[in-house]
Amino acid sequence: MWGIAAAGVVNLAGLSLLWPINAIYVHTQLGLPMTTAGLILMLYSGAGFVGSLVAGWMFDHLGPLRTLALSTLIAAGAMLAAAAWMKPAVYIAVMGVFGLASSMPFPVFNALVSVIWPEGGRRAFNFIYVANNLGVAVGTALGGIVAAWSYRAVFLGVGLSTVVCMVLAYAALSRTSGWRGHVRASARHHTAAHDIRLPWGTILAVWLGFVGCWMVYVQWQANVSVFMQSLGYPLRAYSWLWTLNGLLIFALQPLVALGARRLPRLSVHMTLGAVLIGAAYIVVSLSHRYIAFISGMVLLTIGEVWAWPAVPAAMARVSPSERRGLVQGLTGAGATFGRMVGPVLGGWLYDRGDVHLLWTACSVFMIVPILLFLMYSRWAETNEAT
Repeated sequence: MWGIAAAGVVNLAGLSLLWPINAIYVHTQLGLPMTTAGLILMLYSGAGFVGSLVAGWMFDHLGPLRTLALSTLIAAGAMLAAAAWMKPAVYIAVMGVFGLASSMPFPVFNALVSVIWPEGGRRAFNFIYVANNLGVAVGTALGGIVAAWSYRAVFLGVGLSTVVCMVLAYAALSRTSGWRGHVRASARHHTAAHDIRLPWGTILAVWLGFVGCWMVYVQWQANVSVFMQSLGYPLRAYSWLWTLNGLLIFALQPLVALGARRLPRLSVHMTLGAVLIGAAYIVVSLSHRYIAFISGMVLLTIGEVWAWPAVPAAMARVSPSERRGLVQGLTGAGATFGRMVGPVLGGWLYDRGDVHLLWTACSVFMIVPILLFLMYSRWAETNEAT
């Protein structure tokens, strides 16, 4: 688990070098309009959606090491191409290829967690969630520094991080054979050519709820910054909110662990998270003072801390052992799909009405994920004690 977490930290740190500078690089270095930068990000997310599904299938049939090796080879090659040829056409192609490859480790690590520590439940996925956020904190802190030195250094740094991630994962997996049993069982299933029944109704309910949560959550990244600038707040005021987000994720862990022991049901965790994410938009719609944005970010972060680890844990609970990779691939694809569609719909509402229409729509829409997560609750009550 520690080895997988370390690989996750390095992987996210590398990706976080690229995320903050992508639009700036496209606009200032390559001379392309901001609309094109947005389309490149959409291409990246769309490729990531496919990559998550492919990685889940590969995990079940080929195992984690082959899946990670392929993703490393493709991702590192793409970043080398971006560093070697800093041209618009090359970068657009690179982002499509890199989006596919860079999304593959996430379902692999989640599926590994459910195989190696099946009794861990939410704690296992929360362990990876916290590690990923540590990686994001490290990467975003270094991203601006490295980019100020050289964009080429950013690309090479991202490529290097994918290789180090693979090395750490290999070192961790070479010490345990638990995952090999999963691969052998999946291979036997594939050879026998008979289908294992999946509870698709329950899986779809959790998946759609997760997509809905991300569609609303991502508005804080896509439209809250624009709204705050229209009110006269400097960009650093918005940046500080995300600094608060990162600090809270770590500071809240003891309280969340205590709460999870008192309220062990995953359906409660997901539902509570969805309620708090929706409440964050109610707060910012009632006041434009900075304290309202701080309060909204606090609610958003608490909701995230409850919901994000609970969703893959819930998906792992409903998936047969031979299909853990497939189901975790769907989970990763759901988060990517929400991040891809949410800004488009939110931007459309933002442009065509008062901003309060967007905040109201976000709050009301969260009723849908809440109802979907309650459907999972009915499954859990019917099939097993939580």
